[in-house]
Amino acid sequence: MKKISSPQNPRLKNAIRLKTSRGRKTQRRVIVFGLREVQRAIASGIQPLEIFLSQELVCEEDCQALQAATAPTTEFYDLPAELMQRLKYGDREVSAVLIAQRPDLSLNKIVLDACPLVVILESIEKPGNIGAVLRSMDGAGASALILADPQCDLLHPNCIRASMGSVFTTPLAVATTPQILAWCQSQDLPVLAARDSATDCYTDVALNRPVALAFGNEASGLSSHWGNADIDSIGIPMAGVSDSLNVSVAAAVVLFEARRQRHNV
Repeated sequence: MKKISSPQNPRLKNAIRLKTSRGRKTQRRVIVFGLREVQRAIASGIQPLEIFLSQELVCEEDCQALQAATAPTTEFYDLPAELMQRLKYGDREVSAVLIAQRPDLSLNKIVLDACPLVVILESIEKPGNIGAVLRSMDGAGASALILADPQCDLLHPNCIRASMGSVFTTPLAVATTPQILAWCQSQDLPVLAARDSATDCYTDVALNRPVALAFGNEASGLSSHWGNADIDSIGIPMAGVSDSLNVSVAAAVVLFEARRQRHNV
């Protein structure tokens, strides 16, 4: 493990740049903050290029486990605790940071199982909402997440954190809305569009079949693309003055109804 003791170290400076969307886009890298998230990323098959650790903060057993689980080409760097905090994201202290090549998020990389339960999120602005949806998908046993015309980075640090690491275990893709609609048609995958104006309650439709669930932007919902005649709409009945739920909550409600139907629980 190589030691870094200067804040001017070029490896460290490049890693710090990855905290910005511009830095991640320019370097075509993904950065993962936190020992738990790093461990889950590696366990899911992510091949790290670099791992920054502070041996003052991480026990020897965890250091050895990370080294044993990664390829010999992975570069390990040991930083003192005060220097390690230059790599933290937000106000969270970190003891480990992983850097990897950005994965291919092409739609054609998605391979569906026999009875897929796919989630489509259109024009979502907040990475934390995407991460929360991923966490619910993991719990409900969903098949894949597809972002349509996203307004934020799918691999944003806040998305990774909110997903509790499930961003690394869920098949992911990013495409335009027309591309996704064409893909669903090519896969014979019916789409259900979640809308607050829908007359059909989500509990009254069959979710124990191959299906894609589409949820829209936090403020404006789904675009008009999802109003085609062959796309049915579903809604969640609301009793109060609010006409809709947060997109991550709405997705969780529908996903666990799908799990109930599929497992007869």
